[in-house]
This record gives sequence, structure tokens and C-alpha cells, in this order.
Amino acid sequence: MMVSVKEVMTLILFVVLAFLPGIVGSQFEPGAWYTGLAKPPLTPPGFVFPVAWTILYLLTGISGYLYFSTSSKEAKTAGYTVFAANLILNGLWSFLFFGEHLIGWALLDIAALASVIALNIYFFSKVRTASGVLQVPYLAWVLFAAYLNAGLYILNR
Repeated sequence: MMVSVKEVMTLILFVVLAFLPGIVGSQFEPGAWYTGLAKPPLTPPGFVFPVAWTILYLLTGISGYLYFSTSSKEAKTAGYTVFAANLILNGLWSFLFFGEHLIGWALLDIAALASVIALNIYFFSKVRTASGVLQVPYLAWVLFAAYLNAGLYILNR
């Protein structure tokens, strides 16, 4: 099976889109404020976060591409809306948490993000199972991040 240039470019587009929240988030580094916070148990070392997010953004991009390449126009609308909300909420979290130091608002955002990822899994899986399955590690990581966010909120009020 030959892969067309259009298919490769579409895959690249989805991967770039998936990395946009990370690009936005990189504008808001943890810095001294974060270093000074009391951390909940199981907080991983700092180097884990960029590695995990790089893998998750790549999986998200591939997932979006698989959904795009197999679904009808009618089926795409709901999935794309949820996919876009996912990207927006993901980028917003970094702004709220690291940019504005609003730990409580960031916790609300990450709860919404987890819900949107679950919807994304639902919509994408209806069209192509692999597309939904590729979102599962993302949801697992965001739920873990929500635990960390909640712990930071409780420990640093």
C-alpha cells in the first residue's frame, strides 16, 4: 500500500496541532514559584514531564489523523469539536497553573480536560478503535496530573 504525500502532510498537520498546547505551555515555565510549593506523594522528577508530554502529543496527533482519515464528514463534526476543546483546555492549564499560579482554577480546567479526553476516546473509538485507544495513555496521564494538581492545591492553600 502506497502512502500519498497528502496523507503524510495530513499526519504532520495533526501532529503539529497536537503539539500546540505544549508550545503554549512552554511559555510558562515552573520556575522558583513551583519549586517552592509543597508536593504531593508520587510527584515525579521534573525531567519526566517533557518526556511524557512529547509521547502523549505524538499519540494524540496520530489518533487525530486516524480519525480524520477514516470518518465521514457527518461523524467528524462532534469528534473534531471535542478534539479542539481538548487542545484548548490542555494549553489553558499551563497558563492558569504556571502562568497565573491559579492552582484551583487549573484543577477545574484539568477536570474538564479529563472529561473531554474521555469524550474524545468515545467519539474516536466509534469511528476507528485504534484512534480511541491511542488516547487512553493521555487520559491516564491527565488523571495522574489531576491528582498532582489536587495535591498541590490542598498542600499549598
